Amino acid sequence: MLDLWLVILIALAIAAVGLLSNLLAGMILHNVKPWSRKGVALGLFIVLLGSAALAVAQKVGSTPAQDATAAMDRCNQDLKPDTQNTTTFSAGHRDAVFPPVPYGEQAPNGIRDGDVIRIAEVSGSIQFDGLEKRVGPGGNGVAAPRGWFVPGAPQYSAILRYNNNPTGWVGDPFPYDRMTTCTRYTGGMDVRLAFLMNLRSDQSGKSGAWTFTLKVYRD
Repeated sequence: MLDLWLVILIALAIAAVGLLSNLLAGMILHNVKPWSRKGVALGLFIVLLGSAALAVAQKVGSTPAQDATAAMDRCNQDLKPDTQNTTTFSAGHRDAVFPPVPYGEQAPNGIRDGDVIRIAEVSGSIQFDGLEKRVGPGGNGVAAPRGWFVPGAPQYSAILRYNNNPTGWVGDPFPYDRMTTCTRYTGGMDVRLAFLMNLRSDQSGKSGAWTFTLKVYRD
């Protein structure tokens, strides 16, 4: 946006142009000689007006359009995202997706190459087979051994993985908390984000749900 003073200058310049038009018309109608007192005064006025118009034009030309703040900066400052949605991951389901759609439906590839993503809010808990207490998306804090979906990540925790429709998985799975800070997706193709559970193949959730609110920022 232009500065307020610049807008005022432009308005004054427009008004001056109108006044100049009237003066020139009067000069022609009344046959005012260029070298007369009136003619000299009008000439000086034209010079001043031209200088003011040139200054305004140079200011406008030298003021670059203010680009939108880069996606990573907007994310780090927690400004308004380009997209925000909440995905619910129910215990009885093996996965959930972002952008959210009813379970079993195909989600669109709502994340573009270069987008910056952050999980802004997390809530809920799930009761799992073989686990006495309900846990949040961070799991039980114990590193999973071999035989689990993602060894080394916390047991019973939320796992994320990019997926392209229709070509399939993009990149390796990773713990959800990696995306609680601003993360730029650079997989080279548009994707959706799958939410999975770090379990053994013979385990499943019994009750409850996790919810994840994601913000997506785009350059």
